[in-house]
Amino acid sequence: MSTFGQEIKRLREAKGWTQTELCKKSNVNPSILSRIEAGRIKVPTEETIKSLAQALEESEGRLLALAAGFRSRDRSTLSTSPRK
Repeated sequence: MSTFGQEIKRLREAKGWTQTELCKKSNVNPSILSRIEAGRIKVPTEETIKSLAQALEESEGRLLALAAGFRSRDRSTLSTSPRK
């Protein structure tokens, strides 16, 4: 399964766009997009996800669900041992 950032990059490249072009179309900061695609931001804000979805003509729901899956996985790796 691809990461959220890998999926954004795949969608962007399928349109033949550079990161700069997607940033202009989505009004997302270039450094944020770069960090998303590189995997340094695993789950961006809901506002960023919606902006990217709109620019990429992709379902907001699908991208939000994809991001939510990563959010859940990150939480499941947290320690569940009781506090002392």
